Amino acid sequence: MSMLIKNLEYLMYKNRISANQLQELTGVAQSTTTRILNGNTTNPRDDVIEKYAAYFGYTAAQLRYDDIENNVKISDIVGVDNVVVGQVETDIQIPIYATYFCCGDGNDADFEEIKGYRGFSPDFFKTRNIKPDNFKLVCATNDSMSPHIEDGDEVGIDVSDKQIKDGEVYAILLDGAKMFKQIFFEGGGKLRLHSFNPNYDDKILTTDTADSLIVVGRKVYRAG
Repeated sequence: MSMLIKNLEYLMYKNRISANQLQELTGVAQSTTTRILNGNTTNPRDDVIEKYAAYFGYTAAQLRYDDIENNVKISDIVGVDNVVVGQVETDIQIPIYATYFCCGDGNDADFEEIKGYRGFSPDFFKTRNIKPDNFKLVCATNDSMSPHIEDGDEVGIDVSDKQIKDGEVYAILLDGAKMFKQIFFEGGGKLRLHSFNPNYDDKILTTDTADSLIVVGRKVYRAG
């Protein structure tokens, strides 16, 4: 059970409110509330949560993350949206997106289809100075970055960190293809996109071809 469900059930019970009554009080359809409480909707829209929160006198973050019944505050630690806090109060569940990097295709790095979740402690984000809202877990395919990133790995990227730093590994779009590459600055304004696997040649981008590169985020985590 997510913390959001636990909090909604507690607040509805405490205030003796049914899903039908909550619809009249907040404008959120009864069917929407029922799907959330049943776990059929795992990541409700922010505007829906904000309507619940406004009625019960909490912020959306408090409703999503805090254990309101036991007065355990997680929102003060994470201060973000779009993550789910599990039953363990320090366990922040991050969605694993079915977005594949290394040799995929497509024109953008969409973060929509969720294939699962992985838990991280708040300390993971504090020590790395990353907001969970900016931390995206995606899937690696292809062996071009082996052994640094293996085929099938889950890779965490910080989508707020798009400023290229020499020698760092980034999730990028290159002419629409999704891939991970280590990026180096070369003379004359060139960029070298390096693959750890020696069977793959490095790519050189000049000032004329640099427009084909879009940085999605910096790689900050890997799980095999």
